[in-house]
Amino acid sequence: MTNSVGLARLELEARLWSIAVAHPGHKTATFEMTIVPNVAQSATIYLADADGHPAAPYQVTKLAVPAESEPLPVVFLDDPAIIRALQRRPGDLLGLFPGGAARLQAVGGALDATRLQIHGLPGHYTGLLVDGAPLQAGRSGLFGLLQTAPTDLAAIELILGTATALHGPAAASGAVNLVSRGPDRDRVRIGLDQSSEKGGDAFFWGARRFSPTTAGTLAVDFHQQRLVDADDDQWGEFPRAIRLSIRPRVVVDRPSGDGMTATAGFSSEDRTGGFLTAINDPNPYREERRTARGDLAIAAHRLVTGGRVDARVSGAIQSTSHRFDDLRERDNRYAAFAELSYARAVGPATAVAGASLTYEALRQDDFPAFDYNHSFPSVFGRVLVPLGSGVTGSLSGRCDQHNLHGLQCMPRVSLLARGESGFEGRMSVGEGYYAPTPLTDEVETIGLHGTVPVAARAERVRSASLNARYRRDGWMLDAAIQYARVASPVRLVPVANDPAGRLRLLNLSEPTRVFGGEFAASYLAETTALRVYYAIVSGSEGDLSGIGRRDLTLTPKHSFGASILWRPEIAGQPIASLETGYTGPQSLIDNPYLDRTPGYLVVNGLASLRSGRARLYLNGENLTDRKLRNYHAVLLPAPGAGGRRTVAPWAPLRGRVISIGAVVDW
Repeated sequence: MTNSVGLARLELEARLWSIAVAHPGHKTATFEMTIVPNVAQSATIYLADADGHPAAPYQVTKLAVPAESEPLPVVFLDDPAIIRALQRRPGDLLGLFPGGAARLQAVGGALDATRLQIHGLPGHYTGLLVDGAPLQAGRSGLFGLLQTAPTDLAAIELILGTATALHGPAAASGAVNLVSRGPDRDRVRIGLDQSSEKGGDAFFWGARRFSPTTAGTLAVDFHQQRLVDADDDQWGEFPRAIRLSIRPRVVVDRPSGDGMTATAGFSSEDRTGGFLTAINDPNPYREERRTARGDLAIAAHRLVTGGRVDARVSGAIQSTSHRFDDLRERDNRYAAFAELSYARAVGPATAVAGASLTYEALRQDDFPAFDYNHSFPSVFGRVLVPLGSGVTGSLSGRCDQHNLHGLQCMPRVSLLARGESGFEGRMSVGEGYYAPTPLTDEVETIGLHGTVPVAARAERVRSASLNARYRRDGWMLDAAIQYARVASPVRLVPVANDPAGRLRLLNLSEPTRVFGGEFAASYLAETTALRVYYAIVSGSEGDLSGIGRRDLTLTPKHSFGASILWRPEIAGQPIASLETGYTGPQSLIDNPYLDRTPGYLVVNGLASLRSGRARLYLNGENLTDRKLRNYHAVLLPAPGAGGRRTVAPWAPLRGRVISIGAVVDW
């Protein structure tokens, strides 16, 4: 039995033990630990409730409070979701996001670039964190999701709405935090995957305890995809890609509660897309992108009287060479981050305060006029206060002294109301800013050679959301409405009377407005899990001509989907899942083939079978074979504004893919 604060002490013989932790109304958790003679060892276990919802505190919210007490709206994807993502897309993170408020959007070009959109806002407003630290200043770039494998992930935390009050200007519409797997014991996971479209993956993850207080992990993944033309039109729907990533990690966890984590990572990737061959053109359009990236991060925490001190330091460098036919653009991108914070209980409230320093820079070899330096010190704070009768309030604030955009202050207020009947309501209002760079999604697609360097002002982002949840007898119903407004949005505008047809980034006078809503229902039984969702997004922005407004492009007003997972408790029985998603019509700009798209349905299926330590699986992606080439050509009949060669994709670029593989754990 534990004491009143949940602590229990066991005296066990020196050997390997399997320990079960149980509490009424929660799912039992089991873990293994090798006891070392005469050494105090500790383990922290968070029990999920009876419906499987996590109780562990989120890293992305800055305060270590249980998830059920967190007023901020956060979507949590746990280990079963990570395992399914490994089977769907072992080489990237595109198999993680099921749709709804967070939606994957192909951006364009010949290289399959993809962004994560939150509430219909462009993907570059979404920040990317690794264990709470912005390794690339929070900016993932067009290929961040494609170049990250779920090999060593334990969970994903997705904060919805403006998160700049917690994580700075890169998280203007929200933030994605990748939570790494911990080395709780010696273990190994390896996997192999082969697809029907000449792609394959191999990955390794291992954990080793070197002493009672020190452990380490190593993640290695290799991904390869051949340039494949699936419909014999000489255009490669599947870009050629070869990537190798290595990430070691060392963890120190002392019985006193102090700890430290140090990690380093290296990845190298070559991508090639475009035409395979051309009958009449000896120099068909091709794109090539080579990326080498290294990063280092150290996070430490120490328990002091009445509170906890956290320190984070990280740095990253990325070298990129992007070739557009005969044009080549080479650059180096730098990022550094340091943060110190202190958290403690103040009466019934919990508070955190801290300071940070962020630096990011671009050095362009071929177009040095686009070089930039962003640096800003910051102070931030957050307080969580119980207001009585099941109501909790949260107030967050942050101020940046940006070297280009001056003083920027960002507040966020959130409320949580919980009832005994299983009802939860969350309200959140926040304001932030986004510091634009020359590397927007559109610019990275067409290249800097198609644009003119212009200094743009900071964008101001405001958002509000209302979320409601009801849980009872395995059912969970979620409903949400959101509103976002971006003042002085930066968009690409044609340069007047420019013979080269180049573009420039300018702040529009008209704001971007997005209103949306979502409803989801899920049912969790002993062997079956069901989920259905419907999302509506209505957005508009100022017309590039400066007169009037237009609908947001590449933003479907309606989308819905359903999924079913069958998971029998009998060992050796197969596990199967089926997912369907419908994407409604979208408005298009600068597309010579369509002004408005038709809707389309995508179906994915997965079946796996456990055999000993191995999990064998068969995965089907886009079984309906819906892809852009079914409707019109991917290549523009003539170069567009800024020299763009391909249309902005509104449907999947890749068609049907069948893959088979195995994951082995021991």
